Amino acid sequence: MKRLGFILLMAITFMACKNDTKKGEFTVEGTIKNAEDQQVYLEQLYFTEQAPAVLDTAEMKAGNFNLKGSGAEQGMYRIRLEKQDKGFIFINDGDPIKFTADVNDNSLAGASFSGAANESLKKFLEELDTRRTKFQETANRIKELELHADNDSALTVEKANMERLTTEANQYILSVVDTTKQPVIGIFALGYSQGIDSSKTNKSIDLLAGKFPEHKGVNELIARYKQMMAANSTPAAAGPNSKA
Repeated sequence: MKRLGFILLMAITFMACKNDTKKGEFTVEGTIKNAEDQQVYLEQLYFTEQAPAVLDTAEMKAGNFNLKGSGAEQGMYRIRLEKQDKGFIFINDGDPIKFTADVNDNSLAGASFSGAANESLKKFLEELDTRRTKFQETANRIKELELHADNDSALTVEKANMERLTTEANQYILSVVDTTKQPVIGIFALGYSQGIDSSKTNKSIDLLAGKFPEHKGVNELIARYKQMMAANSTPAAAGPNSKA
């Protein structure tokens, strides 16, 4: 009986070690239409100045390939092609991760990765693209109206419209940070928060930290942000002509 118990204990320990080894590993099963045979690279991206790291390389045949990677936590990755200037970003959400794309389709809708986090990332990028188009259209109208002195009222309307678009975009970005259930989505969205009032950004960062206290990427982001804020708030050194 004791021997049986020992064997069961060893089996459980072996399975636990095996599961720990495989924790964080994932496979990308990819299919890219209209792509010639070539090498494809799996890269891990960082929310710092650190250069992307190549995790795996595979040979694509007839548009199909498999890549393997690993991550201790949710992170951002990219599939890069050897012969085309193409990159497809995704989050390591699940295993396997199904990926489909078409090299002739440059729209955001043209590429798709499986998983709830990747669906959220795609939705966020598509929404930003829609808002960017509206910004550009409004900016073009303002530029055209500024060429004619008799369009003051129309110019005023378009400038007010631009301010509204800016406010709504800022609100949308922070709402994503505040409500997302995916830490990488929160970090990614914060990258678009430049120009937003720091008091509002601070609240969103605090909320993100509270939701994902164990996520290394979130903690590193917060540390860098606090350093940046501290540097910006430090008074300049007094010059030789400064008055006491």
